[in-house]
Amino acid sequence: MLSLEQARRAIRREVLVALDELDALDGEAWARPTRCQEWTVADLVAHLVWGQRLEAQGVAAIATGRTEALDVPDVSAADPGTLPMQLHAAHEELWAALEARTADDLDRPAAMPYGPVPLGLFLQVVAMEVGVHHSDLRAALGLPDDLGADVARATAAFLAAFLPVLAAAGDRPAEPVRYVLRAPSFELEWSSGDGAGRTVTISGPDGELCLFALGRRGLDDLHVDGDPALAARFKEFVPGP
Repeated sequence: MLSLEQARRAIRREVLVALDELDALDGEAWARPTRCQEWTVADLVAHLVWGQRLEAQGVAAIATGRTEALDVPDVSAADPGTLPMQLHAAHEELWAALEARTADDLDRPAAMPYGPVPLGLFLQVVAMEVGVHHSDLRAALGLPDDLGADVARATAAFLAAFLPVLAAAGDRPAEPVRYVLRAPSFELEWSSGDGAGRTVTISGPDGELCLFALGRRGLDDLHVDGDPALAARFKEFVPGP
């Protein structure tokens, strides 16, 4: 897991670099498709604005003891020229809330729509979301889309906590199956049903394996031990986010 300072640095870097890239976009680029289903670049950036606003109120709640999330309206992608300014403002709001927190706050709850989350885990979610969506943006713009080492660490921590939650929305394998995701810096496991069943081990570099687990990469640059067809169905069983 990332520390408070490491998470702050990762979140700040990913947003500020994304803003620099957005400043260079022409009108056509906003309409490009992304690897997020049915989202254009404009839709993706609107989601980032919404996410930063949502996360800002969640972190700010720590100072007041509020554990219920505030409603954050959806952000329109209809006027993409305004989105960089909105993203900058939303990020500065989140940054101010993060700067006010200390390591003593890591066990305190941040308010989110799905329930309060300890700040320590919440930081991993925020770093993962902004880093992976920045990767989505760069892929749409034809730029290198690898994850930074810190974003990969945060993503691995997110997956370790939330794989069962994600799997609850997926299909169920006909027979029990055990997936092992093995990278140099982490190892994750998810099993369906009772009993060990067949084991499929998918291994590769940290960032590539994280992007596969999130549905952004195929198996081309990864190594599979076990049934390749079953490996390719991982996202059917563990969908999102």
